[in-house]
Amino acid sequence: MNKLSQEIFESTYQFNGESVEGMWTRVARNLASKETDIMHELHFYNALEDFKFIPAGRILSNAGTGYKGTSYINCFVSGFRGEDQDSMEGILAELRRQALILKSEGGYGFCASVLRPKGAMIEGIGSSTPGMVRFLDMWDTQSGVITQGSGVEQEGGKKKIRKGAQMVTAYCWHPDIEEFITAKQTPNRLTKFNMSVLVTDEFMEAVRDNKIWELKFPDFSADKEFYKKNWNGDIKSWTGKIKVYKTLQARDLYDLMMKSAYNRAEPGILFIDTINDNNNLRHVEVINATNPCGEQPLPVGGACLLGSINVTQFIRNDFLDWDYEKLEQHIPSIVRMLDNVIEHTFMPLPEQYDEIRNKRRIGIGATGLGSALIMMGVEYGSEESLRLVDNYFKFVTNKIYQASSMLAKEKGTFPLWDLDNFMDTYFGEKILSEETIEMIKEYGLRNSHL
Repeated sequence: MNKLSQEIFESTYQFNGESVEGMWTRVARNLASKETDIMHELHFYNALEDFKFIPAGRILSNAGTGYKGTSYINCFVSGFRGEDQDSMEGILAELRRQALILKSEGGYGFCASVLRPKGAMIEGIGSSTPGMVRFLDMWDTQSGVITQGSGVEQEGGKKKIRKGAQMVTAYCWHPDIEEFITAKQTPNRLTKFNMSVLVTDEFMEAVRDNKIWELKFPDFSADKEFYKKNWNGDIKSWTGKIKVYKTLQARDLYDLMMKSAYNRAEPGILFIDTINDNNNLRHVEVINATNPCGEQPLPVGGACLLGSINVTQFIRNDFLDWDYEKLEQHIPSIVRMLDNVIEHTFMPLPEQYDEIRNKRRIGIGATGLGSALIMMGVEYGSEESLRLVDNYFKFVTNKIYQASSMLAKEKGTFPLWDLDNFMDTYFGEKILSEETIEMIKEYGLRNSHL
């Protein structure tokens, strides 16, 4: 009944002229196809019906279509790896990974702070590097070419190639960070990127206390072999010499971020220490980037496997509160459905299979929250709205973790599961109820993140 919705469905998600109900059937059947209990297909369909649960777009577009080279995963985080990461070989290797990810229709995120600052001498050729930001033009141009498409309708319907969404991040200590912050003040520059500054606690304390801030980078000329072998873009763990390129007031740098964001909506900021401190796998991974729209912080090789509960479909008939019984009925199927994507999806890079299978990371969010509050006659941002939202997320979070624990009992935990490490995390210590924690202690978790 909504022409815009119909147009979006037909151009993006529809396969072979199917109806919306046909899409739900196709997705439910595919994601339940490796289950021994055939009733899971019905449970999955019931969760999808009326858009109660909305898996991420690539799942709706690609599940059950038979397309071999497209992923069910919307977005990926990649990044430099190995030794000599900021060499031309390292840069070209990452550009290759970007190309393969974009070819699969996935979005792409990475951190550029491993790249040397503008003016640094390049060993052996007597020339200097154009710097971190200038190098981003290579990623930007390649994205434009790969995702342009032909404009010709593809086999199976009107399915069109995606636009190559990208996220690039950079730390607030990098010598080129001012150029990074202001890059998109120039029209038509880096148009294929969202950009975010990785802001540390130390920087925010310097802003609060009106202190000097240093822009710095490893002194790569002091011990060239040590630099080649060990530099990975993480200055916090760097044990070699550091060169300070510039000092400025922390507040001036923060103001530059705010003015740039006000004028052209870029860059965003990511409180990266909070992200890593609250990470369920902080003991085995470091995060320095997110997927293109920032919904999920991910490590190098990470996949953004998401879906949203449409909260407008979980309101009591009297419109006074959430329908907790209905939520509890569907959450186990929602967790199982996203977990099953891992067994079905194509991944653009071989190492991404290891990452997703070792951690089984999924993300269940919420959509329609503002609309739901309107339906309940509650003003957005009021005390009553905060109470409703808090109660919803406490309930849903615990039920989701309980569902993952019961799935672990049935199918096994994710391979990197470690109870002691989990109990030392934000969710283990502060968020989950005693009932949920006892279940996790007995059965573990099927998914590292939920």
